[in-house]
Amino acid sequence: LLGQVLKGCLVNNKLGAGAMGSVYLAFHEELRKDVVVKVLSAEHSARAKTVERFRREASAMARLEHPNVVMVFDCGNCPDGRPFMIMQYVDGADLEKRMEAEKRLAPAEATRVVLETARGLEAAHKLGVIHR
Repeated sequence: LLGQVLKGCLVNNKLGAGAMGSVYLAFHEELRKDVVVKVLSAEHSARAKTVERFRREASAMARLEHPNVVMVFDCGNCPDGRPFMIMQYVDGADLEKRMEAEKRLAPAEATRVVLETARGLEAAHKLGVIHR
């Protein structure tokens, strides 16, 4: 997908991959800002139930506005048919990388991280979104 434009977003860099698909850093040309494009893998895109779940996730997340949850701006299909969603880009290291570097958080900081995570999950659960 590198170099492709998906709904006005120029895909620049692969950030990572997980069990369900890949995540890319892209530049939204109209909004003039970095965004993330999450793309369902070809394997999972072949399963109608998985595609439907991905689309429901995108729709639910687009309605969710909370400071501890990334926003979904749009969704669509790649030229090869795989679904994608365009999400808010949050700059910085993820918690896993932070834990690798720091090994241990101070109790007050660990409490803050857990509380903010719980607040984001609570907001998602109120909309019926359950993070797998």
